[in-house]
Amino acid sequence: MLQLIKALNGGIDGEEANLLYVAVSTDCGCFVYANTKADTLRAAAELLDCGADNAALNVALFRKISPARMKLEGMIYSGMEYYRGGKISLATITQEMLRLSGAVEDDLDDISSLAGKAQGAVLCITLREQPDGESRISLRSSPEVDCSEICAVFGGGGHAMAAGCTIQSSPEKAKRMLLDVIDEVWK
Repeated sequence: MLQLIKALNGGIDGEEANLLYVAVSTDCGCFVYANTKADTLRAAAELLDCGADNAALNVALFRKISPARMKLEGMIYSGMEYYRGGKISLATITQEMLRLSGAVEDDLDDISSLAGKAQGAVLCITLREQPDGESRISLRSSPEVDCSEICAVFGGGGHAMAAGCTIQSSPEKAKRMLLDVIDEVWK
C-alpha cells in the first residue's frame, strides 16, 4: 500500500504514515510474528521518516489494556490447560468469564495470542464460547502443525500456522472433539 500511495500521490503525510503504521504493525504483531520480513521493517522505517509516531502508537496498540481485559486475562491464564507435555496450550473463554470481568468486544482484540505465550507450546488453542452456546476456535502453531488441516475438519480454514473454525457445541464438548481431531491429524 505504501508504494501504491506514493506512486499515486507522490508521497504521504504524517496522518497517512500513522494509519499505514497501524496497519503494518498490527498485522505483524508489532514485528514479532513470522510474517515480519525485511521489507516489512523497511516499510515501517520509511513510515517513521514520513512522520509516523511509533512511540505513541505502540503504547496505545500494544502496551495498554483496559482493567476489564486485565481481569479477563487473569481468568484465562489461571484456567489454561496443557496437553502432550505442554506442546498444546489451550485457553477457554466462557460467557461467564466475559460477564464477570466486564470485558466487551473491544477488549478481545488479539485474545487468541494469549495461549501462544506458554513456553514450549507448539499448538495454541483459544476456545471462545459464543452467546448462542457454540464455540469459536482459533489455532496458532509453529510450522510442524498445520492449523488449517485441523480446522478444515470442522468447516473452517485459514493458513498453516493460523486458522479458525466454529464448533456447534459447548466449550467442554468442543474441546474434546478438537483434541480428538488433533490426535488424528498431528501424529
